[in-house]
Amino acid sequence: MFCRRLNAAVAGVLATLLATLLAACASLPGKDWVPVAGRAPSGAQNLAGGTGFLAPGGGVVTAWHVVKGCKAIRVSAASGAFQAVSATVAALPTRPSLDLALLRLDPAPPNAVGVELHDIWPAAPAWTAAGEHGLVKPDLEGGAMVFGYPGASASMQPVVTPVSQLLATRLTNIAWQGDAYALFGEIARGDSGGPLIDRRGRVIGVVLAVAFHEELLQKNGIHGSVGFAAPAHDVVGFLNEAGVRLDPANGGAATSPEAFADNLVRIFCYR
Repeated sequence: MFCRRLNAAVAGVLATLLATLLAACASLPGKDWVPVAGRAPSGAQNLAGGTGFLAPGGGVVTAWHVVKGCKAIRVSAASGAFQAVSATVAALPTRPSLDLALLRLDPAPPNAVGVELHDIWPAAPAWTAAGEHGLVKPDLEGGAMVFGYPGASASMQPVVTPVSQLLATRLTNIAWQGDAYALFGEIARGDSGGPLIDRRGRVIGVVLAVAFHEELLQKNGIHGSVGFAAPAHDVVGFLNEAGVRLDPANGGAATSPEAFADNLVRIFCYR
């Protein structure tokens, strides 16, 4: 009973963080931040950034808020394999609260295969045991990490952020309705659209938001920040809507986080 009350309390904290504006992860860079994807188009004053990764067929999955309102979008690969001088939003999900976008790149990256998605969302019996406002720990072997471009650095070297704890929750507030992972760790602005991956380099979610409500977090014994990610099954559903046909993998050949970096991209939004 105590654990159930504790889960309900933490779930309440997560819901409150979302309801008090989950800060958009993409932020304006510092004055010393140099774009590596070309000059801004005429009329664009500011440059913001985010993260994305290759989908099968050569598109890029990212967060919608990273590219919303951009006068131009350009993409560079972390591996240096390609640079898209322009990108357009090819698809958005039919569910408005699912903050995802699929980009079409010009030129398309050569020989793009895309990542493997892996669904670890807890099965129905786990939710029955957790109760209405429960939090469920997914079956994850070896931990998880986030690949992204936080802060205002001009580097094309992605930052790998370990996730200290990963919890599945079902949110019903205004900001987000549906399944979500809560990520405990040093998640930061700029990680938006970045992949949440397991130790085998498979995408298990996409980072969509981060909360920096320090007083509320510390009061509940939470250190650092809390990120939120869409689970793999929602990402797969979105890609299926967009005409990218794939299913969550159920194992597959082992890869690695190091190999995954070839699929990572940095997104530049000129506003």
